[in-house]
Amino acid sequence: MPFSRVSTLSTHTTLLSGLLNNQNDVFIRQQQVTTGLKAPDFAGIARDVAPLTSAKANAASIEHYQRNINELDRRLKLYATTLDQMRDIQMELRTAVMNARGSRDGSGLAATVDRLYEAYAGLLNTQDNGRYIFGGTKSTTAPISQVTASGFQALATSGGVFANDTNALKMQVDDTLNIDFGINASSFATDTMDLFHQLMNYDGGTVPAGPPAPPAAASPAAAFGTPLADNQIAFLDHILTNVRSLNIFDDTDQKITNNGLNQRRITETMNRHEARLVTMRSFIGNIQDVDAAEAVSRLNLDQVSLQASMQVMARVGQLSLLQFI
Repeated sequence: MPFSRVSTLSTHTTLLSGLLNNQNDVFIRQQQVTTGLKAPDFAGIARDVAPLTSAKANAASIEHYQRNINELDRRLKLYATTLDQMRDIQMELRTAVMNARGSRDGSGLAATVDRLYEAYAGLLNTQDNGRYIFGGTKSTTAPISQVTASGFQALATSGGVFANDTNALKMQVDDTLNIDFGINASSFATDTMDLFHQLMNYDGGTVPAGPPAPPAAASPAAAFGTPLADNQIAFLDHILTNVRSLNIFDDTDQKITNNGLNQRRITETMNRHEARLVTMRSFIGNIQDVDAAEAVSRLNLDQVSLQASMQVMARVGQLSLLQFI
């Protein structure tokens, strides 16, 4: 049989191997450009799998804590707004009693007390995404059972209005940091509720039992009107003394302060998480992410090389000894 081909089997095999390698290089570069990753699976970055897996786990943990902090931040801001409004109501209640006592005119006092109570009770029943924020762990039960002044006055004691529990709410915001953030209604509103109850009962004709009990001079109880009688003045003096001795503002102020400290703590923690997450993402990117500009440039070069290899294969396949005879 006559032989007319110039190339040998060895030459052809070498050229074909080079062509296949060029095709594989182009395929890899196309994947990198499309996905932005150095390799589609761990096989392509085998030596970096352990640190990459660890870094991704750390990043996922940080992101989980960030979600917790965002949820907690919303709750703390709601606490701050609500507590400020409740303190304003306490101030208004004290001012109303002081004005009535000073002017000996109690004609509008009962209506003011009723209005302020219902506003105060409504704030204690504030909800966040359907959960009562002052209910402790009983977040689906309103912490204040009576939101109308008449319903509250009918209770035997002011403490009977509370339906919250005393369990503390916690949120983990870091590996070693749990924030106690829950505020239970009865933990700071008990004395204020008692003042409301005493004022309502006295206006309704009943001298409240206390504690502390009103002085004998406050009897008999009578509806507030104008001018106020000496017994009514004695009772209002008793209420104002309780406002000072029970420190009703201090209870609310303490909650406001603690809430503000929690806000500062989670802000500092979030800042640390953000800094750590930047570091983790940079580390992960250095392992698995491809340089887009470099990948495109290398893809273009590999495509040129592939085209050249295909042209050489085609030309070698066409060569014959007959062309040189």
